[in-house]
Amino acid sequence: MITFLNDWKRAPGAIVHMATKNKSFLHICSLYKKMGIKNYFFPLALLQKDLEYVDPFDEDLTEDVKLMVAIECKYNPWYFLREVCRIPPNSGNTPVQFRANRGNIALVWSFLNHIDFALIQPRQTGKSVSTDALMTWLMYFSLNNSTIALLTKDDTLRVANIERLKKLRDLLPSYLVYGSKSDANNLSLMTYRALGNKYLTAVAQNSEMAANNTLRGNSIPILHNDEGPFISYIDVALPAALAAGNAARDEAKEVGGQYGNIFTTTAGKIDDRSGRYMYDMIMGGATWSEHFYDCANREELVAMVESHCRKGAGRKIVINCTLSHRQLGLTDEWLMEQIGIVGGTEDSINRDFFNIWTSGTQSSPLSIKLNEAIAQSELDPIDNEIFPQGFVLNWYVDRAEYLDKTHCVIGLDTS
Repeated sequence: MITFLNDWKRAPGAIVHMATKNKSFLHICSLYKKMGIKNYFFPLALLQKDLEYVDPFDEDLTEDVKLMVAIECKYNPWYFLREVCRIPPNSGNTPVQFRANRGNIALVWSFLNHIDFALIQPRQTGKSVSTDALMTWLMYFSLNNSTIALLTKDDTLRVANIERLKKLRDLLPSYLVYGSKSDANNLSLMTYRALGNKYLTAVAQNSEMAANNTLRGNSIPILHNDEGPFISYIDVALPAALAAGNAARDEAKEVGGQYGNIFTTTAGKIDDRSGRYMYDMIMGGATWSEHFYDCANREELVAMVESHCRKGAGRKIVINCTLSHRQLGLTDEWLMEQIGIVGGTEDSINRDFFNIWTSGTQSSPLSIKLNEAIAQSELDPIDNEIFPQGFVLNWYVDRAEYLDKTHCVIGLDTS
């Protein structure tokens, strides 16, 4: 599959799928190009040129073309997401295409390169659906005799997650999925016996002893932790769940299979036990940069990510991708409309919509209006300087013009 620029050399028949009808993928690639990314075409990769103008949902496809679509889905997740995956509508009866944005493309790309990834976004921006789309590809196309596990807050979220996965599966072209009556299809477990895969779920426990047994006894190379700051004893449950997958991840690595961990959440409370644990883990990670895409290979990517992660005890190699509504292509008007619909305290609004980790029941010292002003003033870097040691310096002003006119003094607050 294609993730790095050099990967195109290993797929000489691959093309850039400019004929796609999924405009969101054309837009995201155009955005990457404007950001100065050299490797900006990978989400449009198409391994088989003969599929350039094929609609995978066409009822008149020949068996040969159907086989080509199935092969492309197996080896090209970008094709699956771009052309095949359909998202259940929030209203009406017409499913919608998977909409590429800076968050979900970063998540999938990082997972494919086996880098643990934490995605923090405002509510109602699709972070869970994006992960479910990736899990659907893994479950029904990429994995063989493997296990995916979900660790989430409660039964309500578990059931909602399973229901989304079922809908995503049922919206796929029928010739791509070979279900069996013996497949588990309940509210806590799904299986796909055609490929020997299963999807397990677990929820928060009410004691440390129970949390320590979370997902133990299972061989789990892939874990999705959703809303970790709100899971009781997550500091016990998550290490136990990750430990359960060590051997499976090593085995997957040896055979070139898929493995990794994804953490999706809204911001939590820093002085809660679980909130503090997840905050320290995520904020100790490397801040996401689209310039990671321009690494030559996974080895260079890992070195760069590691150099940006916290050093010392408790260190975890993970990417922290925290994105505002604007970075996801949503307007300020949309944000205020969502806040008006959902409501809540200043504390909950700061967490749910401004990605602000708050302190327990203590409100943010800033008002919603001031937090909104801060969010509106945020800018993306206009340039990035990458040093030989792997460090990235973001520039928010014209670098050449600034250095030509200004003397700089740089300081560091080591606390």
